[in-house]
Amino acid sequence: MKENKKNLFFSTTIFILSIILDLVFYDRLPERIPINFDYSSSADFYANKTKTLLFVITFLISLYIALFLIISLDPKSEKHDQNYKHIFLLFIPILNFLIVSLTIWKTYNENIDVERIILALISLLVAVSGIFMPKIKRNYTMGFRTSWAMEDDYVWKKTQKSAGILFFISGVLSLFALTLSFKYGLYVLLSSLLVSSLITFIYSYLAYRKNKNFS
Repeated sequence: MKENKKNLFFSTTIFILSIILDLVFYDRLPERIPINFDYSSSADFYANKTKTLLFVITFLISLYIALFLIISLDPKSEKHDQNYKHIFLLFIPILNFLIVSLTIWKTYNENIDVERIILALISLLVAVSGIFMPKIKRNYTMGFRTSWAMEDDYVWKKTQKSAGILFFISGVLSLFALTLSFKYGLYVLLSSLLVSSLITFIYSYLAYRKNKNFS
């Protein structure tokens, strides 16, 4: 519970900083600000600044609260890897701060590649998740959960190890692809995560069958 309060404190602080940043620059921003960019990082869609900034902050705060409650109320929450849990939850307010600050920055400097920066952060989170996955014990909210992994600790460990390796590789490959372009980075991340999830899903079933035959 003490660790949860620390996470809540730091996350709240980051959210407040985002709101302060909005208020400081609000009057300096044009009525319509860029919210979407093409593959060359040029803005191709604009929206009302008030609605956009309110939506981003409201949505991500709501998402954080929902995930915080789900993770905290997990009956097996004591089995969560605490470091991974904090990184996972803190990612949301950090992402919120980056979206707000980069959107404001992009308004004044069109050379900033907003989407590539955000995708790099997501790719990094995927890679970090891969490092922590093998350390996660069986629970109801975190890790790569399949019906077979939830049945047995042996299958759970095998599933998390497989997912951890593949997710780490996916994140790293995406980061390398981003050095070429946002388009390559996005395609590599999505395709590698899809393949990694499919392989892990099948592997989890095979581990379950193997364990069942030996028991």
